[in-house]
Amino acid sequence: MGMDVMARNLQVKIKNYTGIPILDIVGELNASALNQIAIQVQRLVDAGNYHIVFDLKEAAFAGLKGLRAVNDIARGVKRHYGSLYLIADRGQEEELRQLPLGEGARICRSVEHAIAKILGGYYRPLFGKRAVSARLES
Repeated sequence: MGMDVMARNLQVKIKNYTGIPILDIVGELNASALNQIAIQVQRLVDAGNYHIVFDLKEAAFAGLKGLRAVNDIARGVKRHYGSLYLIADRGQEEELRQLPLGEGARICRSVEHAIAKILGGYYRPLFGKRAVSARLES
């Protein structure tokens, strides 16, 4: 699933964590960029991925008007009984909360937090982190 979406001043890398697509979005996020991302999200949903994570921590928002398309993306995912998880830092979170995101979008502070919510509280370390066993050996 290593698809990339490129636009002017925007880069989107799509990673996969246990079947959950994570879109790392870097650069200026505006309405036209979100329209391109929406096409990719629809392809992911059509392929059976119903929970999708947007990591927005390195994205710059070009105003709230441009972000309204996030609600449309979230509605499209929700039609398949999934959710769109938006990863944002504190400042971005305040901006996102001003949008009419609806029930299909959830805001989280980390990818790990979103994955835990999707997997029902279970979380394994992501990308390159080693899992540690709690087993005691005698």
